[in-house]
Amino acid sequence: MRNLRNATVVRKLGVTATLGLALAVTASSCSIGNATEPTTASKDSAQRTNNSTPEQSPNVVTGQEALVWSTCSEDVAAAAGLECSVLQVPIDSAKPNGPTTELALIRQKSTGTTQQRIGSLVINPGGPGGSGIEFLTAAAGAFPSDLTDSFDLVSFDPRGVAASSPVRCEEDAALEKQLVGDLSPDTAEELNKAVAEQKAFLAACRENSTELLTHMSTADVAADLDQL
Repeated sequence: MRNLRNATVVRKLGVTATLGLALAVTASSCSIGNATEPTTASKDSAQRTNNSTPEQSPNVVTGQEALVWSTCSEDVAAAAGLECSVLQVPIDSAKPNGPTTELALIRQKSTGTTQQRIGSLVINPGGPGGSGIEFLTAAAGAFPSDLTDSFDLVSFDPRGVAASSPVRCEEDAALEKQLVGDLSPDTAEELNKAVAEQKAFLAACRENSTELLTHMSTADVAADLDQL
């Protein structure tokens, strides 16, 4: 069965998103590299923050097992030393203990010492339809050491995209037939046929991926980031 993750748009990262991420990474590396010695006041503030109880989002699933990371199965990612994992997230964030969908994750582990390491930096590939796994695999060697010494770089394929649980629509043969059809109808008959084909495609998506298809919004992806 063909699914939306095989569409060409899934495999392309938006230029704006890529440039935005590059600027964000540059800013982060400059910030890390030019950091000044913290003052006594800032140390006291950090200590109070570390000793406080973190605020928990009301819809974050509690009791999640720790992620299990292993060498990625894809050759290029494995050669780059990247690790992969999966995370189960609620399809509907308003029902944190309801049905789940699977997110494919990837990370580049921090290259710094224990003292240098700050935590994890999550990269959202943007898009819509951008694959974070493809992005991090391609860009792993391009990040400055100030950044990679301080952070694990983590990315993901958003719900319904690429290696994450896909939105399933039509069988391959039906989809191929539609893709070779007239994409620029010139007559009323051609237009009616194109509209009918698109309606049939949408109906197939609804039939085969009813629950996930209705939870593919930006808000849903934001909720997935909360889980991650």
